[in-house]
Amino acid sequence: MDLFTAHHACVHIYNQDTEELELRVWKGGSPEFLNSISQMKLGEGLVGMVAELGEALALNIDDFPRGTRSVVAADGIGCVAAIPMKSRGRLLGVIGVASEETNRFSQADLNLLGAITGQVSMAIENVLLFKDVQERRPGCLVTRHCSSAGCPRTILTPRA
Repeated sequence: MDLFTAHHACVHIYNQDTEELELRVWKGGSPEFLNSISQMKLGEGLVGMVAELGEALALNIDDFPRGTRSVVAADGIGCVAAIPMKSRGRLLGVIGVASEETNRFSQADLNLLGAITGQVSMAIENVLLFKDVQERRPGCLVTRHCSSAGCPRTILTPRA
């Protein structure tokens, strides 16, 4: 957050079953603000818009969607940037940062946030794959090894 001079940050994860974005990680924000963004539908607020459009957006409070503008403004936010997290074309969630300053996030900031989001997306995808393997093969232990070619390899071994 210090890198962007952001006062708030959040990570929403997309729940495919409910088709909603669920707030999982945050820094900053009043309880009222956090409650208002805890679950968002696709297209709802900036987070939902970014998820639905599949592209990064940075908006000043005056350009914010009407339905959520008052709650965001009440928390002292002047500008918000959000980037979708994707893996293999699939929506994983949205990362957002907010500042008290208007016009705070430049295209360079969005590019940097996009690079960070790419790394977070990869980590989330790995967790989801690991969880899927454990659910499909509950009697196996998943281990990672490096082959002689230097490429990581996943090995399933029966638990003792």
